[in-house]
Amino acid sequence: MANKLFLERSGVSEYELIELLREVKEVLDENKVEFWLECGTLLGAVREGKFLAWEHDIDLAAWQEGVSDCTKAAVSRELIDKGLKVQVLESYMSIRTGQVHADINFYRSDKDKAVVPLLIPKNLPGKYLWLLRTILLNPYFYDADFGNKLSRSIRSILILVSRVLPFFLRKPIATILSVIFKKFGARNISWIVPAHYFTDLASMKFYDMEFKVPSQKEQYLAYRYGDDWRIPRKQWSGYEQDGAIVKS
Repeated sequence: MANKLFLERSGVSEYELIELLREVKEVLDENKVEFWLECGTLLGAVREGKFLAWEHDIDLAAWQEGVSDCTKAAVSRELIDKGLKVQVLESYMSIRTGQVHADINFYRSDKDKAVVPLLIPKNLPGKYLWLLRTILLNPYFYDADFGNKLSRSIRSILILVSRVLPFFLRKPIATILSVIFKKFGARNISWIVPAHYFTDLASMKFYDMEFKVPSQKEQYLAYRYGDDWRIPRKQWSGYEQDGAIVKS
């Protein structure tokens, strides 16, 4: 077991991140899901041999075509059985415990590109459309603890309504909300990466565990973070500075 080292990351410990990474890896391996270290987790592993000092989440990736809905359901059940909260959407799976979480981004193959379709709210109506749609699909993932009192109250009501509605009603309502959100309240921040980075994988040790990583990991990190990726930058905006994002 890793030493319990506490880092300066807003109360989040390195130990919590390591243990979550270990649990997620065990479940993915048991279900024969091929995945690799991604984004900030890969950056920390390659540049520093550990999580970035300010990190509070874990970034993993897999091919969408390689993970069936049945496999996603099995992975989710096993993670929930371990006491973790799991959110599953089209392009990613998010696993949370306490103050840390792990995201598995699912890349779709598009000729010579790997794509993760991502939309975020661009206005206040978009924020609540996105929130309601997401809670409808994952009513037991969210805690009512964000923003001001009004926002917390709205979120609490949405969670309560979502938990009462049966799934056969939640899903079509969420689909309708998705259409409205994409048309009127969404900003496209999809990731597009040359597919060859993920079709040729190598292995590396990270906290005494074996993980897949892009074999051209340095070039990949330069693609995402720029040629100066070896220089630590705590102030970095993924929405604005990530080289993979197609902004629209």
